[in-house]
Amino acid sequence: FRLQLIHRGEAPAELSIEPKHLNLEFESINVDDLTPNERFAVVGIEKLTEYPAFLLHPPKSWKDPEPLVFPGTRETLESIINSPLRQRIKNDLLEGQSAVWVLVEGSDYSANESTFNLLNKTLKEAAKSIQIPEGVIQADQVGKVGKDINLDDVLRSSIPLKISFKIERVKRIDPAEQTFLSILTTNRYSPPQEPLVVPVFGRGRTPGPLLGSSITAETITIACEYLCG
Repeated sequence: FRLQLIHRGEAPAELSIEPKHLNLEFESINVDDLTPNERFAVVGIEKLTEYPAFLLHPPKSWKDPEPLVFPGTRETLESIINSPLRQRIKNDLLEGQSAVWVLVEGSDYSANESTFNLLNKTLKEAAKSIQIPEGVIQADQVGKVGKDINLDDVLRSSIPLKISFKIERVKRIDPAEQTFLSILTTNRYSPPQEPLVVPVFGRGRTPGPLLGSSITAETITIACEYLCG
């Protein structure tokens, strides 16, 4: 993601960040300094009616290149970079979960439970059937498993090496997660009653949301195999 702070004059200090540990690039743009051509090149700037404001651009791999628009306040900035759900996902991944599957619940209780039950059952089976690629070891095992070791197979992380999956449930109307949910689901429209499933892995990356009605045990298993690749 790329976050642009669009402002006039000097940028407010409280709205600037250094995203050292985030999957986020940050850029501050003073519109008063832009030429007409430079202004035209800023995707989404025509949507702004007040300054300061934020434009959050999705990754190039996403289908919809249009940025999300947020008001330029410190509260909004905090909600863009952090939330309770994101903290839970981070903790899950640091504990060694291969992927965290976020279930964004819609207003249809039956559909939510049906999607959860399918996801829960399939993830448990996938955790048993998927194997860690042969030869992959953690750094503290070097010297303990023989001499013929390919350094490309040595993990640089101390996170536990295992195949495991976690489900985190969140209501679509959760006020603390509105910004994060708009980011997660920006390239996938779904009716408000339908649940969405979003796998998150690695350094907080995701291939995007899946409609709850579209997933099957087979598609979940294939996704798990890909994410554990």
